[in-house]
Amino acid sequence: MTFNSRGVWILLLTAPTALGCEQERPPNAAPVIATTITLRCGTCHRAPEPGTRAREALGPALSRHRKRVRLTEEQWEAVLDYLARGGGATTPTQLDR
Repeated sequence: MTFNSRGVWILLLTAPTALGCEQERPPNAAPVIATTITLRCGTCHRAPEPGTRAREALGPALSRHRKRVRLTEEQWEAVLDYLARGGGATTPTQLDR
């Protein structure tokens, strides 16, 4: 096996560009938190549909789930926002959580 320095240089020069480029999401794509809800909530039960429950009802239900599901505080807030608003999360912070 020989060391290919040219290949290493190409890799080193292109890696930051590849890592820094984020794929653009289509305008009608579901927020990232929707995928988190489907993957995390959907393992034990059917994930709730956005807009089907009032924020006041979601709070106690989500607090019970905190014991079993490990999410960051920001993710929990995004879950509550997304489910309470009927999927209307449009701010960049909500979309990225």
